[in-house]
Amino acid sequence: MEQTYKTTRGKHSSLKLAYLAGIIDGEGSICITKFLDKRKKSVRWQYIGCVAIGNTDKRLIEWVIKSFSPNKTLTGYKYRNTGKSYHWELRDNKAMELLKAVYPFLKLKKEQAKIMIDFQKKKISDNRRGIKLKEKDYVWREKYRLEVSKLNHQNSYANK
Repeated sequence: MEQTYKTTRGKHSSLKLAYLAGIIDGEGSICITKFLDKRKKSVRWQYIGCVAIGNTDKRLIEWVIKSFSPNKTLTGYKYRNTGKSYHWELRDNKAMELLKAVYPFLKLKKEQAKIMIDFQKKKISDNRRGIKLKEKDYVWREKYRLEVSKLNHQNSYANK
């Protein structure tokens, strides 16, 4: 009998989650991004965990949106003048929740998913939302970001 997994994004069969894991392994990315947040009075670095999928076939991204984030809309953008490419992503807690669900099925990006899940759990337990980060906060966030980045870099050269 097919096992199902309940998330705040709905109830999903293990088959559906395994298929999504394959898409993430092949067409997706798991990363922790660092950017300057200029919205506050003081400019400061922010770190966000993200899972994203990009593809030139609109139907694939529409399926992901319909299945895993029904409140999102399809975003399209030009990609190196080769035509349309479509993009979907989840960030922070939503990304962590999805990665927990697909984790058993991931093959190539399992380590990145584990690090991103751990990163997000630590961010939640750290409870510094809206509070200025201290130097030690930047240090551990950067450590996680670099770990995922290193794995992504290694994987991109492993297939060549």
